[in-house]
Amino acid sequence: MNLLSFPCFIIFISIFLDNCNAYLKCYSCESTNDNRCGDYFQLQTYDALECQGTCIKRRGRRSGSGIEITRACVIQTSERCTDTTYDGISVTACTCNSDYCNQATDVHLKFPVLFIAVISTFVFKYLL
Repeated sequence: MNLLSFPCFIIFISIFLDNCNAYLKCYSCESTNDNRCGDYFQLQTYDALECQGTCIKRRGRRSGSGIEITRACVIQTSERCTDTTYDGISVTACTCNSDYCNQATDVHLKFPVLFIAVISTFVFKYLL
């Protein structure tokens, strides 16, 4: 076995296991019912719920009124952000696949996992 094969295998397994959680922990609240659920979210205010899908944060603005925030769990599996207009509200919805990820103002892919994936690809392509 090549000397680099084992570390690359470990990196691959750690990335795989990082994305195989049976349940995510997602925050669930609506700013229309609770002003503590706004963009400036206080973590200690809420317990996270177990989620079998992905976490989501929706940020909407109705013309002539304030911003509405919803945090929840949805059945979707991919991480992405979409912009749409629904019932007169301009909405940005971002889904994410890691524990507590819908707490943030913006939801992004985890940098360490992306970095390890790029390095692993380089190692497998050029060094093995």
